[in-house]
Amino acid sequence: MDNGYPCPACGAPANLDTGCTGCGRPPHPAAAEVIRLDREILVLGGEVERARQTYEEMAGRLATTRRRRAELAGAVRAEFPAPVVAGPPGAPALAPMAAGWPSVPTVGPTQLPAPAVPAPAGGAETSARTVQGLLFVVGGLLLGTAATVFTAVAWASVGVAGRALILLAFTALLLAVPLVARWRGLRGTAETFAAVGLLLVVLDGYAAWTVDLFGVTGWPGSRYAAFVAAVSAAVAAGYARVSRLAVPWFAALLAAQPVLPLFAAEARPETAGWAVVFVGVALVDLAVIVALRHRSRAVAGEGAATTPALRMAGQVTAGIGYGVAVLLAAGCALVPLLVGRAGGVPLLAGGPMLLVALTLLGAALLLGGRTARAVAAGALVPVLAAALIRPAGELRPSLLLLAAALVAVLLAGAVRLLPAGWRPGPRVGALLVAGAGAQLTGLTAVVLAGAAVGRSLPPWRGATVGPAFGWGWQLPVAVALTSAAAVWLLP
Repeated sequence: MDNGYPCPACGAPANLDTGCTGCGRPPHPAAAEVIRLDREILVLGGEVERARQTYEEMAGRLATTRRRRAELAGAVRAEFPAPVVAGPPGAPALAPMAAGWPSVPTVGPTQLPAPAVPAPAGGAETSARTVQGLLFVVGGLLLGTAATVFTAVAWASVGVAGRALILLAFTALLLAVPLVARWRGLRGTAETFAAVGLLLVVLDGYAAWTVDLFGVTGWPGSRYAAFVAAVSAAVAAGYARVSRLAVPWFAALLAAQPVLPLFAAEARPETAGWAVVFVGVALVDLAVIVALRHRSRAVAGEGAATTPALRMAGQVTAGIGYGVAVLLAAGCALVPLLVGRAGGVPLLAGGPMLLVALTLLGAALLLGGRTARAVAAGALVPVLAAALIRPAGELRPSLLLLAAALVAVLLAGAVRLLPAGWRPGPRVGALLVAGAGAQLTGLTAVVLAGAAVGRSLPPWRGATVGPAFGWGWQLPVAVALTSAAAVWLLP
């Protein structure tokens, strides 16, 4: 292999094996590679020159062939004239042909596609349909604002008959526009006008109250408000079935939230009653969530075509209402549990809180997984224990320790009777009840025993007389029962 090269330092002959023969420098691979590339460039230059000559020769032959063909084709066309046949766009041009004369495509240089020309700046940024829908939405919002201002400000200057006609006309108009807009494919506009029209239904109720239509001012305010909310919810639900829109379903759900509390406000219930009312609201929201989750193509089965995103939005809205109602119910239910009576009856003190816990358990059974069911069932056990112990403490305070211990034993036995699949959550809850009872009674026993020992010191003096507790005999019994319940619940 020829790896010789001139030394870059002194110019003497060198190679990659021994280095420079003149100055003794070691081999220099880069200098050797330069010499090798020089030789390769000479070889490639010769090949390129031969290829150029071959190309020029073939190009000359092609030009000669084209001229010869053009001459012959011209002679044939002159002898047998015929119309030119236009080919399809993008196809090669066809030479005119006579009857029976084969067409020969005109061969030319390769045509490159024209470069893409960018769209001129300042063109249309949106479609006409988008602008039309946007104008409809803005117009609907302005119309709703105008209706609200008219109802609140200019209402007194119109007679009763005129007011009723104006309200009916505006309401009918706004509820008819979404049907036309949806038929024209403007779904967003239809949804907006539907919302405004349903808002006007609520304003109709307010206007009817201000003019004492049908003597409604004789009703209690909360009852009339509940009636308006119920009618608005019913109208929204019926309109959703007719229009097949999504917004009316949300309006119906929102309008239904205050119906029960407003109806109950007239009776001025106690906190226990309010807890029951909010539990009812939570159950309505829970029913909506279950209905939406089990529908594949329609909201509440009424034919309103919706997407999964809209169904999810409905579930989220109903879920928020459910959560708020449950929190309010739990806050109201805590009051009778602390006071010791609900509706003046001690036995019902824990009933409202038990209803709240059952509502949570129902939601977990219908919507949650295995973990959620176990947690809800486990939370139900301490609530049930409190609902059983609190009346005993109110009616028989002297037997509170024994009652708590017996409740712990009863709950432990009930948990043991449950099927194996339902047992983990309630077992944890029962263990909390039994463990808390055992710790409380055991700690009380230790404190009393320590106090007795303290009264016996010094031992040669004898023990002094201690306080006499009427419930003292219950302490060892409670310690034994709660400890046995805890051991019974262990796996």
